[in-house]
Amino acid sequence: MIKIVMELSNAEEVILKLDPSVIMASRDYVDAIKVELNLKIDALTQKYDAEFKKVWNELSKYLLESKFNTEIAKYVTLTTDQNINGIKNFTKLPTSNLQASKDEEFVNLSTLKKQVPNLAGGLGVNQTWQNVSRNFNVTYTNNTNKPIVAIFEAFLKGYNFSCSTQFLIICEPSGDGAKYYGIGIIPPNEQYRISSERGSGLYPSISINYFKELR
Repeated sequence: MIKIVMELSNAEEVILKLDPSVIMASRDYVDAIKVELNLKIDALTQKYDAEFKKVWNELSKYLLESKFNTEIAKYVTLTTDQNINGIKNFTKLPTSNLQASKDEEFVNLSTLKKQVPNLAGGLGVNQTWQNVSRNFNVTYTNNTNKPIVAIFEAFLKGYNFSCSTQFLIICEPSGDGAKYYGIGIIPPNEQYRISSERGSGLYPSISINYFKELR
């Protein structure tokens, strides 16, 4: 029971109205309710802590099992090195601005456009025979990024002839000297040359009658 003391200016007519939204309680009652609620909260916390620990133990056990590794290996990761087995179907192609620099790397369309002319173009593809100026004892480099074919005819009298290993040589006597016919395939960025070294005999003479390249 709660006792209320009221001071009135007119005691002849007193009307008491009860507001159901207002509850009055003693301090002892409120303290008792708090204790009861705290006990229930502690009981629930202990219960769910135990359940969570049980679930966590099961999850940890699963993560350590080999079957988890088997399952996760089915998915392609984005930030780690990974060996992919089997067929992976993409609904959208991966994109990258990187250009491939190794044989085992994937290439994007930009890299492919740059490499197609070199990959698809063999000897004679987009190449023409050209007369070029070449001299004895000078090293030249094929800088076309494609293989080229070189042919030549040279005359030497009183000189010894030699050349780089790309050339196949046929020698034909000619008067007091000899004619040398050569043909060779020069890979990209490889060096080539024809050389002469003074030998014996009177009235030495050397000349390159023609030097042509398919480039």
